Amino acid sequence: MKIAIVTSGILPVPPVKGGAVENLVKFYLDYNETQAEDIQITVYSVSDSTIGKTDLLKYEKIKFVFINMKGFVSRIKQHLFRSLKSDLYYHHSWKYFVSEVSNKIKHERF
Repeated sequence: MKIAIVTSGILPVPPVKGGAVENLVKFYLDYNETQAEDIQITVYSVSDSTIGKTDLLKYEKIKFVFINMKGFVSRIKQHLFRSLKSDLYYHHSWKYFVSEVSNKIKHERF
């Protein structure tokens, strides 16, 4: 079984910067590592420079896909996204994150 977990797009998973939902996802990932046998999980999260390789190496069954929200190209894309998709919704970076994840996830089967 393949499961995709799309995070909030605000804080990263693994939760190196905290976050209640991010820690809840971490607890589920930890459980999956020790208990589940046929579950493959892909986590879509924002990237963060404080996530080290040691944070990721403890998860052998989990695939992490990170969306860069702070890079130069990403900021340009977010600015274009904001101007092209402007509406009354206030959190355009979240909408950008969701669009990036949906572009990546549509080629997978979960």
